[in-house]
Amino acid sequence: RAACFKSDDHREGVASFQTMIRSHVALTQELAEWIADDDRFEIVAPHPLNLVCIALRGDDADAATDALIDAANATGEALFTRTVLDDRTVLRVSIGARSTERHHVASAWHLLQQLA
Repeated sequence: RAACFKSDDHREGVASFQTMIRSHVALTQELAEWIADDDRFEIVAPHPLNLVCIALRGDDADAATDALIDAANATGEALFTRTVLDDRTVLRVSIGARSTERHHVASAWHLLQQLA
């Protein structure tokens, strides 16, 4: 049985969702490029869709990454979640809100850079 979506996008069909998902994937790839250019951070898992997992490099990286997540979330400017991958603390950036635009992603990245 087919699912019925109850939203403003229903009239536009699947195309509007495809466009949004493609945009989020592209934003994630752009964010990954920015992260790769900052030696303080590393990408710790493949990021083919809209999620990128990162950690700080260096001594006591787990504690530093935890502190970064807490400090960034305390600002109220963005919300980052944590997980553990291969016994390492990791910061998760998920780009998935309908209204997310490039400037939101850039602001979140700049916040992390400032607090790192």
